[in-house]
Amino acid sequence: MYDYRKKLIVFLGILLIMFFLAFLISYIDLKRGVAVIKLGTIDYKTIDLVVMALSFISIIKMILEIIKIESS
Repeated sequence: MYDYRKKLIVFLGILLIMFFLAFLISYIDLKRGVAVIKLGTIDYKTIDLVVMALSFISIIKMILEIIKIESS
């Protein structure tokens, strides 16, 4: 395997962990009733759900990219 592919897979793995942690923190804060980020008058549930949705989509994208790199 080429060196740049190894580095790319490691980087994508780190991103995968970061997005998972963002999802986990947002989920925990949703259950506690606290916003991850305060954005004016936007409800904490909306913010937490948006963060969770974007994190989940990013996790799926990272997994698909790793599969694509491994298969080529």
